[in-house]
Amino acid sequence: MAGFFLRPSTRGHARSISLPARSHPTTIKIEEELNKLRNLEVSSSASLEANKLSISISGLAELYKSIGDLLKLPQTQKGLTKHEDSSWVDELLEESVSFLDVCEHTRESLFLLRVSIGKLQSSLRRRNNGGEADIDDDVTKYISFVKNFKREMSKSLVSLKHIDNKLSESLLFNKVNNDQHLVAVVRVLRETSLICSNVFRSILVYFSGTALQPKASKWSLVFKIVHNKGHVGDDLNDLEDAEIALNCLIVRKLSREGTGMMIQLACKKLLALDTRTEEIEKDLECLFRQMIHARVSLLNILSDH
Repeated sequence: MAGFFLRPSTRGHARSISLPARSHPTTIKIEEELNKLRNLEVSSSASLEANKLSISISGLAELYKSIGDLLKLPQTQKGLTKHEDSSWVDELLEESVSFLDVCEHTRESLFLLRVSIGKLQSSLRRRNNGGEADIDDDVTKYISFVKNFKREMSKSLVSLKHIDNKLSESLLFNKVNNDQHLVAVVRVLRETSLICSNVFRSILVYFSGTALQPKASKWSLVFKIVHNKGHVGDDLNDLEDAEIALNCLIVRKLSREGTGMMIQLACKKLLALDTRTEEIEKDLECLFRQMIHARVSLLNILSDH
């Protein structure tokens, strides 16, 4: 499972930040949030990793909220409006739009995933309550949707790679190095971007299915889930766990009783996935709002002068 901690040696400019007016509550808050996000570690358990995703998204939202406050400081506004070269501001604004696009696309994709989960849950409940409808078509439709969903997550990973390339090639600091306060502010924004990229990468990797080890084939996991009463270990995330349970229904040659057991198991896995997805979707919605507010704060400073 890919992690979202910052790797200073490979990302550049990710060193300790000396913010001006260190006793100011805003700068203290920013340093605290940055340290929390830097110190998040990778877990070998998919369930624990998912919990850390939520923690990281919430922490990033708090960081963007504090950045909005930092931009309102008189010294920051003075530096932003008096600096002769405004090209670096355009670079920051373009960067913020790129991350907003990734955030919103990911949130919308998770919403559509939850819609698909809800439809399948209704079908499985009707079947398990004595309905005669064949559920194979509904399961197949869901699995087909998940394949497309993973494909979209992979496309977003490619987009994120392009953002990373721009970050690594940026000459942002060369453009503001004559203003120490502005250098510190820009360094906060740049490290936030690096952390933001890592957080989004972890979300996309988690939901793209790349966490599933290649050597563990789909059918070997189906075999395990049938013979181990639904338990296949802690190395699968909720999306993969539900998919394996549903494949058991597709390939089943079980008794009527066995089919009922597998439907109950699939319902349980889908509920866990829906709960996890809803949590991350809400976290992303909150993050999106804070990213918008920070961008608007920057635009307001520039438009007022």
